[in-house]
Amino acid sequence: MKLTIKKSLTFSGWKLQGRMKFQGLLISIENKKGTYRRGQSDSGKKWKTYMNYPYGYIKGTVGKDKDHLDCYVGDNKESEKVFIVHQQNPETKKYDEDKVMLGFDNKADAKKSYLKQYDNDNFFQSMTEMPMEEFKSKVFSDKFKGSMVKSMKKNFSYFLKSEASEGKKVEKEHLGTINKVKSGKLKSINKILQSIVGDHNKEDKEYYRKLISMEKFKDAKGIDKKIINAIKNAKVLDDEKVIHKLAKELNMNAHKLENKIYKLFKKVL
Repeated sequence: MKLTIKKSLTFSGWKLQGRMKFQGLLISIENKKGTYRRGQSDSGKKWKTYMNYPYGYIKGTVGKDKDHLDCYVGDNKESEKVFIVHQQNPETKKYDEDKVMLGFDNKADAKKSYLKQYDNDNFFQSMTEMPMEEFKSKVFSDKFKGSMVKSMKKNFSYFLKSEASEGKKVEKEHLGTINKVKSGKLKSINKILQSIVGDHNKEDKEYYRKLISMEKFKDAKGIDKKIINAIKNAKVLDDEKVIHKLAKELNMNAHKLENKIYKLFKKVL
């Protein structure tokens, strides 16, 4: 099951089929259990996979492939174990990305469930098991974003002590405290989008512009269409002055425009 494009999961082209929470993790569901996921391999071969479990991505995370961390959600909602499959290219055998298995009882159960989704066992390279507490502390820390999700073992206690305040802050935001754009100092368009979809590779300056160019916005009408077009034409997105400029062009109050942008993207993303 391999996509032909390097995807950011909020820009993957997959229409979300739902959202769910798993022990505090916010998960966007691309495929519900019992649906089919279709695509095309690099060689041009079309594939279709029956989804035995809900499949999506964990918001606010960044994996080794610079996308959100993909995950499968099993039936055991009380399981405090997280199993991370380190996936490889089945032909080159080189590490590709991580797939997170949530809600499974043990390694054997998680591996068996993962392999059910693939027609080639060579996608599986190895697996890491860690407690949910360790998993959250790692994947929501800026220090480890964009890296392979491995257990810190002996270093975990030191990491928790040194990163505790940051980890709690990030998880709190992840759980929904950023549910609206605050009044006061205006945010840049990038910051508005970041509060919705989570952090992303800061080196990818075009990431949020790609979001705006999504197919989902092609049918925007009225003021929404004007806002989308104005943002597309803006030379930069990481300066709050852009909001003032767009507000002037659209004859709107800057703070009202800021909240309008937030609500527009929140509804779609």
